[in-house]
Amino acid sequence: TLVVRIADQTGAEPSAIAFAFAAVRDSYDMPERNEEINALDGKVAGKVQLSLYAAVQDLLLDRLVWFLRNADLTKGLAGVVEHYRKGIAAVSGALDKALPKDAAAARASRGKELIDAGVPEVLARRIADIPEVAAAPDMVLVADRTKKPIAAIVATYFCGAGNVTAEPS
Repeated sequence: TLVVRIADQTGAEPSAIAFAFAAVRDSYDMPERNEEINALDGKVAGKVQLSLYAAVQDLLLDRLVWFLRNADLTKGLAGVVEHYRKGIAAVSGALDKALPKDAAAARASRGKELIDAGVPEVLARRIADIPEVAAAPDMVLVADRTKKPIAAIVATYFCGAGNVTAEPS
């Protein structure tokens, strides 16, 4: 099962895994995303709807191990969720200015494909943002440690990703 695999991979107790699961789920507002996807029953192709669920699930599984290894779980679930939810929202809000051209074009293309498939624009954008916001907890952690604003961390993160071609000054 998933819990056994994660326990083997991290050495974490099942209670810590459950805590991290809830922290990721709620930090990324996944119940709300799933409800938005549920509302598409009969409105979009089943394959499209399943791909949306898969994108959310993949994000959850990917970030679960990160939260186990990096989040300060001593803050309690509500504290962890509040901290990371705010940080994830800040990262998401900074993407329009921070993404290099290639990444911004790929993000826009992902969103357009979903909209063209009948996914509402707001949900399409949230799903299209997943590849970039997956790294949001890393950026929050760096902001915490450096005491720098999240927007500066986001800009630095994407600039350092090797996708930017600097213009000569």
